[in-house]
Amino acid sequence: MLALEDEAKVAFPRAAVTFHARIRPGQLLPDSIHRVRLCRVAPTVEGRAPVLEKPIKCWYQYLKGRPSRKELYLYVGDVSLLGLYNRFRDRADSLNNAREALVRCRSSIEKRLKARADPRAWEAGDLSIPTPLLESGDLPSTGLRALGAAWRIALRIAAVQYELFALAERYNADPPYKELRLAFREDSEHPLGRFIWTHNGDRLSVIARRLAKGKHPGRVDEASLPDWLMRRLFIPASARKAIRPHELRRRRMARIYGRYLAVLEPLLSAGPKSIKKAHELLGRAGFPESELTESGPDPIPLAM
Repeated sequence: MLALEDEAKVAFPRAAVTFHARIRPGQLLPDSIHRVRLCRVAPTVEGRAPVLEKPIKCWYQYLKGRPSRKELYLYVGDVSLLGLYNRFRDRADSLNNAREALVRCRSSIEKRLKARADPRAWEAGDLSIPTPLLESGDLPSTGLRALGAAWRIALRIAAVQYELFALAERYNADPPYKELRLAFREDSEHPLGRFIWTHNGDRLSVIARRLAKGKHPGRVDEASLPDWLMRRLFIPASARKAIRPHELRRRRMARIYGRYLAVLEPLLSAGPKSIKKAHELLGRAGFPESELTESGPDPIPLAM
């Protein structure tokens, strides 16, 4: 915005109508850019000649709508600049829309985080780990409070993840049926991890699809270990009985983890989408090589 304001000063030197980047009190950077008219009033004494010893009063009058020939005739004196003023107005609108998209995204994330800061009935309590100190002059106070809420949520998710890894390790330490193994893995499609059953090193979901032969696609799950599948694999009844408590525990923890992923998914997808939109608007404004050039990765899938 400041760069566009400087360009306007060069394009319209000494013109009464220009573009101004507004910086609110207490802020370091502008929050919007507008077309303005520079107004000046010289101080006088009882309506007589101006008093040179006193400073001239200046202020900006914000102009609405698009530039018009009448406006340029009255305040600029050159109606041939109408096309150039319109182009600057379009660039200013793109910059304002880009900032609005980022602010709206940040506000949405802040509200979601603060609403989920306190644990729900199905969640465990907060871990007694203090929030790290963050020194940042770029975030408002609402953003800092949202980061504090995010820390509490992240700790609860980390505790659940730790239990998921431990659950798989406890089963594999003394498996009732040695050919069956349980793992909690992270990959490109599931960066936050998922459970995988394997039978002699082969993923159980692949075996289940082969056994189902396309007749029961709804019964095939990437992580589930149903009783019908264990029967088709000729697992003894005693082993099936010993495996069942592990599978019930895994399903319960997977449901809890899935609820956390449902909370994270809109948070992780909102940022890249808004940054991509802001980058497109900055390109329209004539600033394609901005700090938002790297628009970030696409929203990551969180399905288990």
